[in-house]
Parts: sequence; structure tokens; C-alpha cells
Amino acid sequence: MKRQEILRSLMLRKGMCIADIVRITQIPYSTVKAILENGVERSSYSYICAICHALGITTDELEQIAAQEVSPQDVQILMSDISELSDAERKQLKHYIHYLYFLRDEKTDGTK
Repeated sequence: MKRQEILRSLMLRKGMCIADIVRITQIPYSTVKAILENGVERSSYSYICAICHALGITTDELEQIAAQEVSPQDVQILMSDISELSDAERKQLKHYIHYLYFLRDEKTDGTK
């Protein structure tokens, strides 16, 4: 999924519009609109960071979502599920995800 689609999907899920992103980030309206319509690839990294922050994700999370084959509905469901977790539960989830990556790395380097 394209990064701008992910950002738009997250905005929709949070009930936000471009004006909300502009208010939070102080990025010009035309710039935010262009990013959401034309893509993030030619945009300033600081703008993308600010938009992601306003939507409650990191740029790393944006990249991880973009690298996967997920639908906007899947992103909405996932973000909804995660937002209902406590801080301690989110921390445990993050550790589990890192553990899964560790297991994947071990399998690909031939040690298991």
C-alpha cells in the first residue's frame, strides 16, 4: 500500500481532515494536500515526520505498514486494536514483535 494511502486511512480512522493536520503540524495546507494526493517520496522528511506524529505513528511504523500487503481496513483494525492496549501491553507487544523478527533472522541465516 502506498504511504499516502496509509496516512489518509489513518486520518479517516481518527476522524481528521487536512485542516486538522495543518493545525497540528503548522505545515501549509497546499503542502499537506499535495503529500496526501501525490505521495510522500518527494516531500521533506521533516514534514512526513510531523504528519506521522500528528497521526500517532512513527515514520518507521509507516514504512513497516507500507512494506506489507495490507488493506486500509486492516490498518484501521490494527490501529484500533493497538490503541485499546495499555502502555504495558503495547510494550509487551513491541517485545514480541522484535522476538518474531529475531526468529525470522535466525531461520534465514541458517542457524536453525
